[in-house]
Amino acid sequence: MTQRCLPATEYTVGWVCALPVELAAAQEMLDEEHEELPQDNLDSNLYTLGRIGNHNVVLTCLPAGHIGISPAAAGSLNAPPKVLLNAVSKLRANQYRGRSCLATHLSIFDRLPCFSRNTAGPDDLFEATYNHGGGATCEQCSKERVIQRTPRGAQEEVTIHYGTIASGNQVMRDGATRDWLSAKLGGVLCFEMEAAGLMNDFPCLVIRGICDYADSHKNKAWQPYAAATAAATAAACAKEVLSIIPAAEVAKTEVVGEFRKYHIPFSLKGVPVGKFADRPQDTEALERALLPQKQNRRRRILVVHGLGGVGKTQLAAEFARRHQHNFTSVLWLDGSSGSSLKQSIAACASRVPAGQVAETSRMYTSGQDGDLDAVVKDVLRWLSIPDNCDWLVVVDNVDRDYRRREEDPDAYDVHDYLPEADHGSVLITTRLTPLGQLGERWEVKKVDEERARAIFKTWYGRGVGQGESDELLGLLDGLPLALAQAAAYMSETGTSFGTYARLYEEQWRGLMEPQDGRHMPLRSYSNAIRTRNEAAANLLLLWAHLDNKSLWHGLLAAASRQSNVATERTSAWLREIAYNEMEFIKAIRILRSYSLVEEMEDQTGYATHPVVHQWALHIQDDSQRAELSCGSFLMQSAARKGLRGL
Repeated sequence: MTQRCLPATEYTVGWVCALPVELAAAQEMLDEEHEELPQDNLDSNLYTLGRIGNHNVVLTCLPAGHIGISPAAAGSLNAPPKVLLNAVSKLRANQYRGRSCLATHLSIFDRLPCFSRNTAGPDDLFEATYNHGGGATCEQCSKERVIQRTPRGAQEEVTIHYGTIASGNQVMRDGATRDWLSAKLGGVLCFEMEAAGLMNDFPCLVIRGICDYADSHKNKAWQPYAAATAAATAAACAKEVLSIIPAAEVAKTEVVGEFRKYHIPFSLKGVPVGKFADRPQDTEALERALLPQKQNRRRRILVVHGLGGVGKTQLAAEFARRHQHNFTSVLWLDGSSGSSLKQSIAACASRVPAGQVAETSRMYTSGQDGDLDAVVKDVLRWLSIPDNCDWLVVVDNVDRDYRRREEDPDAYDVHDYLPEADHGSVLITTRLTPLGQLGERWEVKKVDEERARAIFKTWYGRGVGQGESDELLGLLDGLPLALAQAAAYMSETGTSFGTYARLYEEQWRGLMEPQDGRHMPLRSYSNAIRTRNEAAANLLLLWAHLDNKSLWHGLLAAASRQSNVATERTSAWLREIAYNEMEFIKAIRILRSYSLVEEMEDQTGYATHPVVHQWALHIQDDSQRAELSCGSFLMQSAARKGLRGL
């Protein structure tokens, strides 16, 4: 019989199989097969074309050895299209009413030897905590650890389960872990490895036939039959779903190609990504502000600000990893300087699909002769194409104040490097709070004690006792980078909690600025602040000799009023902010703009983080430390007298 040949535009349903046996089962479900079509030279996939009911279908199989690697995070995949969910609901209703055609579809496989039950032998399920003894079968495993179950009858109807499927990037081979994860996720039907790499790339429904128990036991006699039967059942179920969906409904769904047209493969190359401890409140804020919305395509800008080391980059990287499939492309840009930003934008040009930017831009590489500004404009124009509207641009580490361009040649206005179009999502991480004016803002704050312990444990590699760690965790006060560095140092050197706490007080610089690229980003603050306002820089240094949790203008004013000696021995900058509250407020505003200071909850004064407090002490030379220590002593003595008299 001559096979029909249809144009590619006539095929409206895609069916992706994970294994060759699943592809064979899917091919058996076709009502008719069609002639193959010519393929693009860049497309290495092999396709089977055909028809199921009123739908023209394309079948393909993942390449051998390929799995759909999921983001390294817990989270939910995209929901299937509504038309598929409706079909599943109707399928379940048909089963309740005894109107399912599943048995009829499965009968097709009776003629194929690999689907025969006769050669499969028995199938045993062992206790979750009992591991496989070795070998290709379970003959050496204890029969006393087999869970007793009622055998299924030969004619018993196949059961379809509906619920949560867990998709990961490694095979589940441990019964205890399987049960623990299932309970943690609210009851998981099965574990698999392909769906996460597909489902978020385009809308689809996942139907899996499972052939083992996700434990360490492997039965080589049973497994071929189980795999073939699982594939057949999944294929039959898929055909049943398709038979329910009207062809007109499929025509209304979003075309996958339109989403993939502007797709750029995801990459976080060069991004300093470490072990991430989940921060649900921060993560949810990013999701609310940045995830694409079909009803509202307007541009979304979120400025994430906070103290250096508080975890802004880690949070942004985790968001990009977790939701990469919600965006057609994710561009990670280095915002540490104007030149770095331009180079990272230009580097994206080579990843843009051919024909969408000038070829000279796609061929541009850093350091070569070429018009860098032209390449940057090309990429920004590409992001502004009207139907290229589901991208995410992350501009990380925008910490140079563009208002200081005269003093800092690397400072720039990040707004100049954002696409002009009113679509897409932009995430900016910065220590500069004024950048929040660009869009919505979210402050990343220190983590609570429970999460601080979790971060510490992740890097320390073992449990953390409540009593022994309290002093150190108090010193680090929920700053993720400081916690990570302390834990990693202690793990590598075997240093005890008490010893590290003592060294932290005595040798802050050596501990908190290791030569591994993960130093605390505080050294760059001092000169930048001093250039803008000398009083602000000096106030931060003086603060290191006072209580980090309580500074207010009245303290300085009271000291100045009550002690002529203190006034004579303090510097002009301190006298100025003590007598002039507006100058004090100006200095505090600058420190707050760098996320070094925050207002106390009761609004009676200001506080600075203990790590910043310690840093401000350790960057002082001996003469500074002596002068400021003396000044703070005189201030505190005079202030006590003054405050008593208020």
